[in-house]
Amino acid sequence: MSGRGLEPSRGAALLLTALFALSAEAAAGPTQLGRVFERRHSAVVAVRVKATWRAGFVIGGRGEVVLGGRSLPERFEVRTADGALRWARRLAVHPRWPLTVARVEAWDPRPLDVGPAVRFRKEMWAMVMSVNASGQPEPFAGVFTENARRRKPTRLMSTAQLGSAILDLDGRLVGVAVTQGGRETSVIGFSTLKSFVIDAAATAPESPVGGD
Repeated sequence: MSGRGLEPSRGAALLLTALFALSAEAAAGPTQLGRVFERRHSAVVAVRVKATWRAGFVIGGRGEVVLGGRSLPERFEVRTADGALRWARRLAVHPRWPLTVARVEAWDPRPLDVGPAVRFRKEMWAMVMSVNASGQPEPFAGVFTENARRRKPTRLMSTAQLGSAILDLDGRLVGVAVTQGGRETSVIGFSTLKSFVIDAAATAPESPVGGD
């Protein structure tokens, strides 16, 4: 089950440029964010839930992924960034957030590097690794509009599909989108999910979590 390789969306690149043009004090420009996308977009995956693509990302070296949604069947297909459709098996569903940990079968991808625990703050910039209406990787710049609050998601001004990885400006995983679509998304820090992901991945032997 394979398909054509996926090219970064031209429209996404234009939006990335436009967003940064709105802020003369942005911490990085579209060139830097474009480089991050080129390095990291291979870790983006997508799953189709009814008529909508939800985003996800690779977190384990033997195919472990985090996906948006909680009602996925035990075995289902995901689309990887190379355009292939691959079978995945559900490992665990988060008890609070609409997120699922699964393992893609017969696949050894490079996972995202996990960044340090970050306290999101107002006007902090980030990069959203989302997917478009065709399930292709699509990047967006985003800026947090409030400071993080204990045990609550933080608002990020950016388009994002549920399950999108939120990266810092060095391309490290720091958060996950827990709402779907719109011009603003809610983000939780990945540090709050890490133990859950590790426990879920432990059901798949020899499944390291995070990059080198």
